[in-house]
Amino acid sequence: MTTSIVSPITFIDRMVTHSELGKDFALMDHQREILRLAFAFNANGRLPWDTIIYSCIKKSGKTTLNAGLTLWWAFTQGPPNEIILVANDLEQVLGRTFSTIENLVRYNPELQREAEVQSKAIYLSNGTVITTISGDYSGAAGSNHGFVSYNELRGYTSESSIRLFEELTSVGTSKNSIRFISTYAGFENESQLLWDLYKQVVGKDEHPEGQGERLHPDLPIYANRESRALAYWDHEQGRMPWQDREYYITQKKTLRPGAYIRLHENRWATAEQVFITPELWDPCIDPSHHPAPMSRDAVFIGVDLGIKHDNAARVAVKWDEDGEKLILVSHKIWKPTPAEPLNLEETIETDLRALAIRPRYRKF
Repeated sequence: MTTSIVSPITFIDRMVTHSELGKDFALMDHQREILRLAFAFNANGRLPWDTIIYSCIKKSGKTTLNAGLTLWWAFTQGPPNEIILVANDLEQVLGRTFSTIENLVRYNPELQREAEVQSKAIYLSNGTVITTISGDYSGAAGSNHGFVSYNELRGYTSESSIRLFEELTSVGTSKNSIRFISTYAGFENESQLLWDLYKQVVGKDEHPEGQGERLHPDLPIYANRESRALAYWDHEQGRMPWQDREYYITQKKTLRPGAYIRLHENRWATAEQVFITPELWDPCIDPSHHPAPMSRDAVFIGVDLGIKHDNAARVAVKWDEDGEKLILVSHKIWKPTPAEPLNLEETIETDLRALAIRPRYRKF
């Protein structure tokens, strides 16, 4: 029924008139412009990209757009085809992308007539199958996929999830085999897979190490033609009707700075930005408190190791006279960097050995 429709904009306009909530749905103008550049087929029906990243702030309709594009591809691109939905874990992929597609089918009658939804797969009348796998799945070798949908690639930090991403690269025997990634920014030094893709595709106006070029004068759309990758990487608030100023004022007051810039500005956060802020720390400070004096009471030692990116610390505490509260006896902090990682023998080991010769230091 829809195999003659090539443009995802035309398909969504005609076939996806209701959202996953059953409400009236239409693409926003900026979304139309992104899709126009991302899915510009040449005269031979070939796309210029194998990887397309759609990254913007939280609650920008990423999952809905991802689901609509997945259905467009499943109905129109070389059926029968194999479509794979991937998320960080199976519960996430079933609870987000798959359920969104399921509800788009439910609330749009023409799609519903041509699709059979089962627990972990959707079967179309044209022979295409939409299946789900999790980011730690290890059995994807040999698939002949035409479209792979990723939701929140920032969470792909394990070795198994990275291997899966590599396994699901584009299929060379297909005219078009792409992966579509909807996500917002992750953590530097943690979300390495997304970080590397980000720097590979965006331009220098977005990041000093960006290797791509900007394609649009107004929208942050970038491409790296050599790696056949395109990215829409946006920080703008208010593109969607429900993104009002009052919401972000409240969010900025209630979220830690690192969480706010990542969720609501789509900017990369560091480990230092997302733990304890001065606003959280200051109320815990007692200016009159000092480490307990030396005594023969039992002292307990705790160590938290950070080799390159996090600080390392050692703390010594003891019980007060009533045995109800812990009292700080002494502490020490080391601040390594990636360029100068912590030497455990010269720092923490030396410190602990010095403490161990004191009989009152009882537990480690």
